[in-house]
Amino acid sequence: MIVNRMVLLLAAFILHPLAASANVITDWDEKAVTLLQPRFVPPVAYRAMAIIELSMFEAVNSIDQHYQPYRALLQVAPDTSQDAAAATAAAVAMTKLVPDAASDIQTALTTYLAGLPDGSAKANGIKLGTEAAEAVLQARADDGSAMPDAYRPVTTAGVYIPTPNDSCPAVAQLEAICHDQRFAVSSTAACRAQQRAMGQGLQRD
Repeated sequence: MIVNRMVLLLAAFILHPLAASANVITDWDEKAVTLLQPRFVPPVAYRAMAIIELSMFEAVNSIDQHYQPYRALLQVAPDTSQDAAAATAAAVAMTKLVPDAASDIQTALTTYLAGLPDGSAKANGIKLGTEAAEAVLQARADDGSAMPDAYRPVTTAGVYIPTPNDSCPAVAQLEAICHDQRFAVSSTAACRAQQRAMGQGLQRD
């Protein structure tokens, strides 16, 4: 699947060199794909996966400090668990992106964290992971992804461009768009568009 390939590429390219256990990254990648695939179309899923991956990266990199951060290095206690930080970052990001699955995500996180030794390292990792995910989510909150898609013309279904009887259909269709009142095209823009079309070999016979 396309989403699976994207996950593997992101994990290998961005996160593989970091010191966190490879299992925590791949495990939460798999959980994210399972969660997102049935819910979102690819463009939305790609954005969500990027946020989840960046959240894990930002958390682990704040400890490792080997790469330039996405936003900024977060304050980290010396004994912070990278595994706890990465898992928590992924879970917090997933919960925000898919709130209807919050209960299942929290259960998965609790189960994962139960396998890590209790203590300040785990507690600090949970704190760091939460902060990292919230920082990435805030950074992407106004990225325009929620804007309505106003590109497509509003007209009868299946009828987008009138086709008048003309010896050159490409130019005729262009003129139809330029003179259709449903399209807000200035006369200057229309003329330039027609000139470009004519310059590409679409001259009238």
